[in-house]
Amino acid sequence: MPGGPVLFPSDLIPGAPWVHLPITMGYDRFPEGLIEEKQTLLADLQARGGRLVFTHDPHIAMGRVVRDEKGRYGLEDSLTEVRGLAE
Repeated sequence: MPGGPVLFPSDLIPGAPWVHLPITMGYDRFPEGLIEEKQTLLADLQARGGRLVFTHDPHIAMGRVVRDEKGRYGLEDSLTEVRGLAE
């Protein structure tokens, strides 16, 4: 995609609040392993300017993965709807 990869993270990261590493879904059976997988995914997306698409977040449809000065993952350039990405 122009501007970096776009990924639908499904239940791994169902919405913007779950981008923060220690937040996982309550039904995860091995949250420590999940956090490691999530960190690997987010680090790769952040390095490549990648974006996440959410279908379960009522306010944010897509955002670019970033890290703050404390090393926490978050989003910037958030969109409330996804249209015309390939244009």
